[in-house]
Amino acid sequence: GVDQLSAHFSPEPTHDQAISESDWKNLNLAQRLNRFKGQYQEVADHWQTILRFAEKHLAEAGRAHEEARQNVAIHPGEESKCKLEAASKLKESRKELVKRLTRYVGEKTAEGMLDLFYLNQTRQHLAEIAKTVENQNIPDAEKMPLLEEMSFGLDVCKEGVAMNIMECASQCHLKSLPNKLHAAYQQAREELINTYLLMAVRASHAEEWSPEENAKDIGPGKAPAGSLGDYKESASKTFKSLEIHEVQSLRNALSKELGLDYLADRHISMNYQEVVGQIARDKIPQLITTHNVAKLVAEKVVQRAKQLLEENSSGEKLASPDKILDAYGAMSSTLMEEFGPEAKAVFEYDTTINSIVLLNADDLAEAWSASPTLLPQEKSTIKVEQQHVRQMVTAFFQADRLVISSPRPSNTRAYLASGGDHFLGSIHASIHQQNDDEKKKALRRMQLAQDSLARANQHLSEPGANDAASTAQNAQLAQNGRVT
Repeated sequence: GVDQLSAHFSPEPTHDQAISESDWKNLNLAQRLNRFKGQYQEVADHWQTILRFAEKHLAEAGRAHEEARQNVAIHPGEESKCKLEAASKLKESRKELVKRLTRYVGEKTAEGMLDLFYLNQTRQHLAEIAKTVENQNIPDAEKMPLLEEMSFGLDVCKEGVAMNIMECASQCHLKSLPNKLHAAYQQAREELINTYLLMAVRASHAEEWSPEENAKDIGPGKAPAGSLGDYKESASKTFKSLEIHEVQSLRNALSKELGLDYLADRHISMNYQEVVGQIARDKIPQLITTHNVAKLVAEKVVQRAKQLLEENSSGEKLASPDKILDAYGAMSSTLMEEFGPEAKAVFEYDTTINSIVLLNADDLAEAWSASPTLLPQEKSTIKVEQQHVRQMVTAFFQADRLVISSPRPSNTRAYLASGGDHFLGSIHASIHQQNDDEKKKALRRMQLAQDSLARANQHLSEPGANDAASTAQNAQLAQNGRVT
C-alpha cells in the first residue's frame, strides 16, 4: 500500500552513513571534511559517473555526426542532408548537456558548498541516478531524457536543485522496476498528487469570478474560462515564482499520509505549510484512490493502444483475418513490453467478426482496481467524481482568508528584513482604519508574518543559505514548468 510507495526510490541513509544535525553544527569545515569524507566522496563519485555517461553519449553523437557528414559527401541527396541535420542537432544537444553538468559540478559541488541535506538525502538520490545510468538492462534512450530534464534544473536555488535531482531519481527508479504495471502506477500516482497539489496552490491564490465576468467570459451553457471553475487564477508573477515551492510545502504536509519525501525549503511560508497543509491533509488523500490512479494508467494504455491501432489500420496490415490476428499479437506484445502483461487486456479479439475491440479506460481501471493483488492498494479504492475535486478546490479557495503566504523573492537577510518591515508597516497602517474584530485579525496576521520572517532569517543564517536563484530566474523557470 502507501508504505510500499513511500520508500519507492529514496531509501533512508543507514545509521553509519547519516549525519546528525548536532554533529554537523558542532564542526567547522575542516573537521567536517575529515569526519564525513566518505559522504563527500560518494557525492563526487556519483557525479563523475553521471558525467562519464553524458560524455560517452557526446562522443557517440560526434561519431554519428561525422558519419552523416561523410555520407552527404558521397550521396548528396535530400535524405542524407536530413540525417546530417538531425545528427548535428543531437551532437549540439549532447554538448550542451555535458556543458551544463560540468558547470554545475565545477561550481556547485565543491566540498565547502555542500550542506547537511545534500550529504544525507540528495546523496541518496544521486546514488539512484548513478546506478541507473550504469544499468545495462535499461536502454540508454530512456536514460538520456531524464538527465536532460534534470540538467535544466541545476541552475536554480538549492532547494530547486534538490527537488529536480529527487524527481530524476524517482524516474530512474521506476525505469528499474521489474513490474512494469507497478512502475506505471507509481508514476501516475505521482502525477495525480502533483496535479491536485498544483490545483490547491492556485486555488489558494485565486479570485472569484464576478457575475459580470461570468456573463461576459463564460456565456450560457459554457464552463468558466479559468481552470478553477468559478474562480480565476491570480495573474501575479510573484505567485507564479512561488508556486512550485508552495506545492512542495503541501507535499511536506502530506509526507506521512501519502508517503512523500519531506524537503525543507526556505522559499515557502511555514504558516502556509501548516495552515493550508492541514486542508491538504483533510482533502487530498481522499482523491488518491486505487481506482483514481488506475484510471490514469488505463488512459495512458488506451492512448498507446489507439496509436498502435492507427499504425496498423492502413494498407494491407488488416486486410484478412490472419493479418488482423498477427497485428493483434504484435500490438499486445508492444503493450506488454511497455506496461506489463496486464496491459494487453485493453485489446479484445472478437472472433465472430474478426475484429479487434478496444476497451475504454473506465472498464480497464475497474478491472484492475477490483483485484487486491494486481496493483499497490491505497486506503480507498472508490471512484473519484468531479464534485469531489470541486469540493477540494473550494476548500483551498477559502485558505486565502486563513493564512498569509508572503512571497520572499530575495535570498539575503537584509532584503528580508527591509521587505518584512515594509510588509508589517503596511499592516500597521491598515489597523487604524478597522473595527475591533478586524484589528484582532490584522494583529494576528502581523504576528504570523513576524514568525514567518524570523524563521526565514534563521534559515538564511545556516551554511550555504545564500545561493538561491533570483526572482526573475525563478519566475521564468516556473513558467517553463521546472522546479525553481
